[in-house]
Amino acid sequence: MQDLGENYYLQTPYGDEWQGKMSLEIKTSSTYMLSERELLYQGTATFPYESARNEFRGCYFVRDTEPEKTFLLVSTIPEPTDYRLADVYVVKCNTTVNLAYLELGYDEKHNRVQVPHVYQENVRAFFDSTLQKQRRSDDGNFEQTLFYMQIPAKYGVKPDDCVIRVLPQHGDKTGEVTMVETKFRVESVDNSLTDVDEFGNIYGIVDVQMSLDTRL
Repeated sequence: MQDLGENYYLQTPYGDEWQGKMSLEIKTSSTYMLSERELLYQGTATFPYESARNEFRGCYFVRDTEPEKTFLLVSTIPEPTDYRLADVYVVKCNTTVNLAYLELGYDEKHNRVQVPHVYQENVRAFFDSTLQKQRRSDDGNFEQTLFYMQIPAKYGVKPDDCVIRVLPQHGDKTGEVTMVETKFRVESVDNSLTDVDEFGNIYGIVDVQMSLDTRL
């Protein structure tokens, strides 16, 4: 492993960087969505000590082969014969989002409205969507589209939060591409891959299901 693996550089929960060895391949055996076929990986990695195999879940890292991309360590399966090794499952982050909660405020006409208050900026995430129906609405949007993302559990996202993502949009007449904020409402949060230690430190990731936010 030390001879054949590439270097990876992980930002630990303690603010420093760990350099280890990792060998990854694209995970295609249990998925049919094209985005997952490109962004989900599995493999083997080294760790500095035994508990790091749990503590480093939910941390970001980069690899020598793709230094411009950010990856998220999703889960680990410890190797019983060597505390420094574990099988790993990771995702390649494909977007950046802001996390917000809604609070009451006023618009320019002094009407009471709900206003998003951003509590965490520039969160790197794996983001995807799926269709419940193949029917489009009058404005061109698919009906009942579900949106999904994976992020570190430490950010504390919760139901009814607002997730803000900037997406490219083509102009109707000019054809120019502009970046437009799209807001999503958090419907549910799955914390099955989250742990909390005796000191209150949160490890792991959360799966977040969302829909387009119609409250704003």
